[in-house]
Amino acid sequence: MEGSTRLSMIKSHLLGNFTFDYDPSLDEYRKRGKNFNTNTLKNYYYEIGFQHYDELISAFSACPSMTERGFSAQTKDEKRRLLMLQIQEVSQHLKISRDEFLKDPLRNLIFGIYGLNFDMSFCIKIGVHLALYIDSLMNLGTEKHYNLIDRGNSLKDIGCFGLTELGRGSNVALCGTTAHYIHETREFIINTPNSLSAKWWIGGAAQTSNKSVIFAQLYIGKVNYGVHGFVIDLRDKIKFNPLPGIIIGDCGSKSENDAIDNGFIIFKEHKVPYDALLDKVSQITPDGKYVSSIKKKEKRLGKMLSCLIRGRTACVNSSEGNLKNALTSAVRWAAIRKQFGPNPNKEVPILDYLLTRTRLLPHLANLFANCAANEIILTRYQNIKNLMEADFERVEGTEFHAVLSSIKVLTTEWAFEGIHQCRKVCGGLGYSKFSKLGELLSKHDINLTWEGDNNILLQQTASFIVKQSMKALQGKPFEVKSLKSLNLNRESVQSSRPPTFILSPNSLLACIEHLLNMYLHKSLLHLQQNSTKFENYFDVWNVSQPVLQSLGRVFGILEIAKYWQGRYESLRQKDSEVFKLLEKLFCLFLVDKLLIYRGELLSEGYFSAAEAKILEDEFENLCNDLGESAVMIIDAIANQDFMHGSCLGYSDGQAYKRYTDLIEAQPECYNDTSSLEAIKKLITP
Repeated sequence: MEGSTRLSMIKSHLLGNFTFDYDPSLDEYRKRGKNFNTNTLKNYYYEIGFQHYDELISAFSACPSMTERGFSAQTKDEKRRLLMLQIQEVSQHLKISRDEFLKDPLRNLIFGIYGLNFDMSFCIKIGVHLALYIDSLMNLGTEKHYNLIDRGNSLKDIGCFGLTELGRGSNVALCGTTAHYIHETREFIINTPNSLSAKWWIGGAAQTSNKSVIFAQLYIGKVNYGVHGFVIDLRDKIKFNPLPGIIIGDCGSKSENDAIDNGFIIFKEHKVPYDALLDKVSQITPDGKYVSSIKKKEKRLGKMLSCLIRGRTACVNSSEGNLKNALTSAVRWAAIRKQFGPNPNKEVPILDYLLTRTRLLPHLANLFANCAANEIILTRYQNIKNLMEADFERVEGTEFHAVLSSIKVLTTEWAFEGIHQCRKVCGGLGYSKFSKLGELLSKHDINLTWEGDNNILLQQTASFIVKQSMKALQGKPFEVKSLKSLNLNRESVQSSRPPTFILSPNSLLACIEHLLNMYLHKSLLHLQQNSTKFENYFDVWNVSQPVLQSLGRVFGILEIAKYWQGRYESLRQKDSEVFKLLEKLFCLFLVDKLLIYRGELLSEGYFSAAEAKILEDEFENLCNDLGESAVMIIDAIANQDFMHGSCLGYSDGQAYKRYTDLIEAQPECYNDTSSLEAIKKLITP
C-alpha cells in the first residue's frame, strides 16, 4: 500500500465520519444450509497440485507489494513499476529453473494458476516470459539454446513473444515479417516489409524485454519455407536502447491491463546469426540446403505454434480465478446487503431472494465446471506434450487441441458473463473501483479474443469433429476417446427421446450427448446442402458456421461434464454430504446448459413442453437449495483476502466499514479543489 494511502487510512480511522458496530450478517449466513465439511470440499477443489499451494501462499504473503495493494490512482508507468516490483519480490521466494520445470512441470502450472488468481496483469507479465518465450526456446530450440533458457529463468534476460502483427492475428501462416538467409555469412536478415507487418501487441516489448522469439517467413533464395521462430536480441544491455535496425514503440493505453507494456517492433534489415534460428524441427546445412523432420509446411507451422498451448491454458486458468474472486465478493455481499422483507421493520439479505440465487448460483456451478476444465488440462498436458515431442502428428495431439480450444471458449465466456452478473448483483457498490469487479471484468475481457479468438477456436474444434466423423462414416473407427459418444446413425438420433427420469445426473448427461449428436448431424447436413450452392469449400465452411459453432461448444460442455462427474463420484463413499452438494452443482450446470438450448431441443422434437417445464422448475429448485449453502461453499474455496482485494468480499464480513474507510482514505474525499475555479465561473454572475 502506498505511504500516502496508509497515512490517509490512519487519519480516517481517527477522524472518520462513519462508525459501525460489528456486522454479524455474514456469520449468520454461514450457519444456514446443510452442514458439510468445508475442508473436504477445499481438498476436492484443489486436489491436483495441492502440495504446491502452501509454498505459493507463503511466497505471495511474504511480498508487501502484493499484500498491501492500495487504491490510489496510478499512471501507466506507476502500474508498470509496481508490477516489476511484485515480480522481483516473488522471484526471491520461489525457485524457478529449467531443471525445476523438467523435474516437476505441475509445480509451474500451479504457479501460473495461483498467479492468475492474484492478478491477471502479474501473471501475463511473467507468463509471457516463462510460458511463451521460454517455452518456445524449450520446444523449438536445441542444446545451444539451453543457456538462454537458464538466463531467462534467472531473470538475467526478459523475453517476449513476437507472433501477432498489426495486419493479422489468427492467420499466422501469412505473417509478413521475413527472414532471408545469407549463405555467405550464415546470417538472417529480419525485415518488416510493410506497416501491416509490424509486430503488434507484443507483451513486454515496449519497455521490459531485451529478447524476443520472433516468427517470420524463412526464405532461402526465392523459396519460402514458411513460418519459423528466431530468438533475437532487442536491446543493448547497457543503456537498454533498441539495437540498430530495430524500432520499438508502445501500443498505448488499453481498456485495462495497462501494467503490461504491449509494444510494436519494426525490423529494418536487421542481421542476426544462424544460431538465432530455433532449429529443433528445421535446419539449414553448411552447404545451404533446408532440411526438416516435418515435410509439410502446414504441419511445421503447427509445431511452431505448439508453444501457444501454455498461453491458451492460462486463459482457462485465469477464467477460474477471475470468476472465483468475483463470486467471492458477490455471494458474501449478497449475504450482508439487506433490502426489503415480509416484515416492513426487518430487511432480509438479498441472497434470500430466489431471483438473486438464480442470478448467482448458475455461475457458481460454472466455476466448479471451470475447476474440472483446469484439471483436464493439468492431467493431460504433460503426457500430450511427451507424445507430441515423440511424434508431432499423433492424433492425441490433434484431439487435445480440439478439446482445449472448446474449453478455452466456454470458460472465458462463462467467466465474463459471471463477473458481469456479480457486478450487477452488487449494485452501485459493485461499480466502485474498491469492489474490484469493474477491474476484473475489463481485465478478463481480453481472454475472449487473445490466445486464439473464440470464434476461430470453435471452428477448429468443429473441424476436428467433422473430419473424424467423415472418416468414421467411411468405415474407420473413431481413434480418440472424446468422440466415442457420437452416434453416426442420423435416423437413430432423430428418433431419440430423453430418459424417463430426466433429472438424474446420468439422464441429464445423456441429454447433453444427444445435443452433441443433434448438432453433428445438423452440421453434416448443412455442409452437404451448402456444397451444392458454392464452388469452393471455403464458402461452404463459412456459411455453415452458425451450427458448427454450436457443435464446438456442446462438445466442450460434454467433455467437461464427463470428467467432472468422474471426479465428484470419487467422494460418494468418502463424504456423502460433500458428494451430494457437488452432485447438485453438477446437475445445476447441466440443467442450465440444456435450458440454453431448449429451443433447439423443442423444435427437433427431443423435448416435450412438459419436459422443458420440468427442467425450468428444477433449475429454480437447485438454485434455491444451493443458495442456502452458497456462503459456506465460497468460504471453502475462496482465495485469501489480499488475493482478491475487494472490500465487498473480505471474509470478516465488515464490507461497509472497509468500503467507507477506503473512501475516506482517498486524498480527494474531503479536499478536492481541482474543479473549484471552473465551478466559480459557472455559478458566479
